[in-house]
Amino acid sequence: MGKDNLDNQKRIQLRDLKLRKVNMKETMIVGGFILSICLALVPIYIYPYLNIEKYRKIVAYCDSENSDD
Repeated sequence: MGKDNLDNQKRIQLRDLKLRKVNMKETMIVGGFILSICLALVPIYIYPYLNIEKYRKIVAYCDSENSDD
């Protein structure tokens, strides 16, 4: 009877281990999905701080200086 109880404990541990592997896989998938969404949203939050118009004016000025040569 003691041996049966020990076998049952081993089975439970193996079952828990399998569940942990599945949960880890699901967690990685969900985490990757959330991370990809966050990375896709980053440019939306950064864009207002980039001051694109000023950058375009500088590039246009440099191009006009180079074309005079």
